[in-house]
Amino acid sequence: MPISTAIYGALGAFVAFMCLGTLNIYFSDVFSLPFMIGSFGTVSILFFGNPDAAVLNPWNIVMGHMLGAFSVMLWIHMPFAINAVVLRALSMATLVGSMLVFGAVHPPGGAMVIACVDSAQMQALGWYYLLFPGLLGIAVLYPIARFTTMMKRKYPFDFKFSKKTSEDLKLKPKIA
Repeated sequence: MPISTAIYGALGAFVAFMCLGTLNIYFSDVFSLPFMIGSFGTVSILFFGNPDAAVLNPWNIVMGHMLGAFSVMLWIHMPFAINAVVLRALSMATLVGSMLVFGAVHPPGGAMVIACVDSAQMQALGWYYLLFPGLLGIAVLYPIARFTTMMKRKYPFDFKFSKKTSEDLKLKPKIA
């Protein structure tokens, strides 16, 4: 693997998280809304580390996040109380089943469930959680990831390091 793959991946992740961090500050300050969620980290590892992963096609990305948000909102809006342990289990089971039915397996969708179950602020978003923060974050990450992947493929580079041995480095006497 050329070193450019790692450098482009790291730079892409840096730019992406600078953008997401700026949005996080904006939404926190202006609207008192949480924005940064764990699925952004998990999908970024895939986007910038393994951009050819099958789970990264647009259908999987969008549906994985939507289904993750939907599965937890479905159970939160039931007319009876559910404790966090049962809510998490029901939501994850619903998510896995729906991902398989829709052919949209996308592991970061599971982080959407956990983020909502463990955050009253996320739960307060209600059905808007399907769009915010998950899909908005993906709308930021996806183009940066596509650009980074294009750069990796179009402009690869590598550093050639010398493979000298300790024998090569020994001083040899000059013959006069």
